[in-house]
Amino acid sequence: MKNRKKVTLIDVARVAGVSPSTVSRVLNGFPYINEETRKKVMKAVEALNYVPDYFARSLRKGMHSVLGFIVPEQPERISGDIYMAEMIAVIDEVAGKKGMGVTVWVSPVLEGEKILEWILSRGLSGVIINAFPESVKKNLEKHLKRLADFNIPVVLLGVEWSGRWAKVDCESGIKKAVEYLKNLGHNKIAFWKGDERYLASREKMRGYNSSLHFSHRFIIPTYISEEELSGFIDEILENGFTAVITSTDEQAYRLLKILNKKGLSVPEDISVVGFDDLPFSEYTCPSLTTVRVPLKELIEGSVDLLESGNNDSCVVVPELVVRESCAPLR
Repeated sequence: MKNRKKVTLIDVARVAGVSPSTVSRVLNGFPYINEETRKKVMKAVEALNYVPDYFARSLRKGMHSVLGFIVPEQPERISGDIYMAEMIAVIDEVAGKKGMGVTVWVSPVLEGEKILEWILSRGLSGVIINAFPESVKKNLEKHLKRLADFNIPVVLLGVEWSGRWAKVDCESGIKKAVEYLKNLGHNKIAFWKGDERYLASREKMRGYNSSLHFSHRFIIPTYISEEELSGFIDEILENGFTAVITSTDEQAYRLLKILNKKGLSVPEDISVVGFDDLPFSEYTCPSLTTVRVPLKELIEGSVDLLESGNNDSCVVVPELVVRESCAPLR
């Protein structure tokens, strides 16, 4: 039986009805390409199952392996995101030890076709995509499966799907925080929830709800102003709550700031537990007791999944870091 002829860039150009140079510009991410032309090229790439010879291209250009990291978020929000800055630094460190470079794409719109185009145009060795809302998953999944045809592995962070994924066991992390506070005598514990479009936030909520009787629970909404947060603090204190767990350390920083403005002392008047263990958390006043996310372990597990060749998963377990923001109930 004859071997099937390898599809070339010229074949893609013929089917798309454009020049080979136009196909090359599209696949290399050149700007100023007409959107209709871009779509015709990507449709031809998919129809012909065209696999660019990235290995040969890398040899010609003297390139090494490159890991892509996609962050589905507004760029202006990422610029001040301490957790994301820490994550990118860890990815760069882990990839660097394996001789890989890292390229990052921050985009608020997760369109499957555009993601496919971005990945293919950069000759990536593998891709890690950070957490995104559950509502996006179904549409995105079919495009991500398409990458298997190009031998480009993908790992989703904080999103479970049929391919490779990695996450933090957020439910157990919140349970550890609740158990610690209970052992200090706190029974009425408020919770400042995260955005429940994301799996991690739903798991944290589940861990909180399953650890306390409903009469001992109080939920602070995710997106609130300082004035609203101040009002919720008044309400929880009036109702006998003596501790607050936040979904992120950054929420905890905001909480400590408002408590200080109100003349309340931590942990004498109220105990506070965060979640993440960001670098600044040991320098807050008082230093923040928090649930540590093992970011390095998470990223190392994700890179191992990219190299494994199997559709597997990696779940890392967070640990409680005890500092000064909690005290026994008096």
